Amino acid sequence: MSASYQMRDQTSMFQRIVQQYSRNAIVVLTAGLVVSIYGLYVEISSEANPNYRAACDLSALISCTKALNSEYGRGFGLIGKVFGDDSILNQKNAVYGTVGFSVLGVLQLSQSDFSTIISLLAAILMNISTVYLFIVQLHLKTICLVCYSIYTVNFLFLIVTLKRNDAIYKMKNQKQKEKKN
Repeated sequence: MSASYQMRDQTSMFQRIVQQYSRNAIVVLTAGLVVSIYGLYVEISSEANPNYRAACDLSALISCTKALNSEYGRGFGLIGKVFGDDSILNQKNAVYGTVGFSVLGVLQLSQSDFSTIISLLAAILMNISTVYLFIVQLHLKTICLVCYSIYTVNFLFLIVTLKRNDAIYKMKNQKQKEKKN
């Protein structure tokens, strides 16, 4: 077997790995999108109908409505304080999730340096916000199943992004080696 054939074989192996991680990322992000849309539905429904009871409201302690409708459920409890409660930037957290998971899903279709950097930065920021919002939940003394689902999605996306970016890096290095030979 020639050296150039082996290099091409390694490149195609890395391409398959990148494609698999891209699919995994899209699955994880789709789950995040679905949960975010549900969270948005819960918020809108509970605002419109005070008697609304969400499927994720299991008790006084386990209540996504309590967490989502708290002061921290809009703009992470921070944006309103900085830009004002009426600012267009001060949206329900689920809106950020819906938009963010959608945009990141599209970025997974690219292997450009831009998309890999943005995906990694987003994954890191998402997990920082997860820690912050988890602490907020402790302060609120509530368990939010929607929130915990999003935290899980954020963590899984970080893992998949790290593995995907590593595979893209290895694939690009392999292609550089092929060009030299």
